[in-house]
Amino acid sequence: MKKLNKAQVATILFGGFFIFILYLLPKLKTEDQISSKSLAEVDVESTHNHDVRSGVSLSSTAQDILDNLENQLSDVKSSEEKLIILDSLINFASSEKQPVLMAVFFKEKAKILQTEEAWMQTGDIFFKTFRFSDVDEHVVIEEAISSYEKVLELNPNNLAAKTALGVCYVEGAGALGKAPMKGIGLLMEVLETDSNNIDALINLGYFSIQSTQYDKAIERFNKVLEIDPENAEAFLYMTDLYVQMGDIDKGLSYLERYKSFQKDPLVIAQVDAYIEELKIKK
Repeated sequence: MKKLNKAQVATILFGGFFIFILYLLPKLKTEDQISSKSLAEVDVESTHNHDVRSGVSLSSTAQDILDNLENQLSDVKSSEEKLIILDSLINFASSEKQPVLMAVFFKEKAKILQTEEAWMQTGDIFFKTFRFSDVDEHVVIEEAISSYEKVLELNPNNLAAKTALGVCYVEGAGALGKAPMKGIGLLMEVLETDSNNIDALINLGYFSIQSTQYDKAIERFNKVLEIDPENAEAFLYMTDLYVQMGDIDKGLSYLERYKSFQKDPLVIAQVDAYIEELKIKK
């Protein structure tokens, strides 16, 4: 039986990659987050990162727009002006469905803003790009890791960043050429600090499924549902878990429960499609 991976879960939850990306990335604040010191001292590096951007392909018209905006960026001096142009570049990358470019320009904003939020959002989009796009995986996962590490430099107690960093190390183990245990260790550290941390529990549960440690997975997802009885990911992964164990009916029961509190027609349609897929395989 094919496993339900994180990309499929995201599709069921949000109906597509760019809906998912934009859902996670609210617009960054600009001037009110910049100190007078940063305005005077920041020097934004060129946004041309050829390692990350090597796979980006645009039409000639889109390339002209990109070149024009980047030329404007290189010409302006103040951080306020740079942030305005970077917002335009991010909107352009979004309209062209180019997550790599979005990540590059979010990174440039983070270099100016130097806030936890800015680096967290940069890490999130690099990591989602790693998960969903056909990119140079090694380079992109390294960018995600670097961004989350910058969050933790600013605030070592940021559990969301530590969780995300742990997930990067586990899911990126193949691309990084490293064992995943460093990431598992970071997730366990999060639970030592906050035993009810849903993000850490969800991810550890997912990794338990991948390593066929089903008892651990059930324990973790049940705990999530005790904390949050309508947690979508827990329901979907419990479905996947029981399907892999050969109990499709039990898996379907979790999927039907998840569907029962949904209101978004797109999500309901995705769930119905998965229900039909599972019924065919019974």
